Amino acid sequence: PYDHLLSIQHLIKDKYSFLQSKARYELHLGQFDDARNTYLQLFDSFGATEDYNVHSGFMCCILQLDSKMISSFYSLFKQQPTSNKRLIGARTLATIMPLSQEQKDTLYQEYADTLLKKYPKAQTIQRIPLTLLNYESKEWKDQIGSYIQRQLKRGVPSLGSDLASLFLIEVANNNNNNNTHG
Repeated sequence: PYDHLLSIQHLIKDKYSFLQSKARYELHLGQFDDARNTYLQLFDSFGATEDYNVHSGFMCCILQLDSKMISSFYSLFKQQPTSNKRLIGARTLATIMPLSQEQKDTLYQEYADTLLKKYPKAQTIQRIPLTLLNYESKEWKDQIGSYIQRQLKRGVPSLGSDLASLFLIEVANNNNNNNTHG
């Protein structure tokens, strides 16, 4: 299927969907560097910096998850109830699946070293690292303070619900961790 997708690339008009499909195939084939480049191309060419689905795929390739874990994540992504409207926009690998501290640190570094430098004004790219830090740490408190100040200066009306979703994510993650350890 991947080779076929590449062979008909010139016929496909929806380049955004083509690149998403290409990246997903590359993930499942373990071509993580290629997948990373394809996701970066989505960010660059199509302004996908606010698309949480693209961020989830990007996270999968950074962590080099195997095909089984990737399938498991996308299965959870589809099954997770979206009745809580505050969490709909915040659904990424980092908020749906329990990650080790090492995995969170890896993702945080990638966002800090690559995406935040390249897209400093992208709200989602500013927000996602907040979900990777321990909310009791000084670093998180510093980061959330800066995030709130930037949003207040911009006059973002949804700041309250945005912040509430961060705390709901932390509660959900703590519940998941308690359920897996107890």
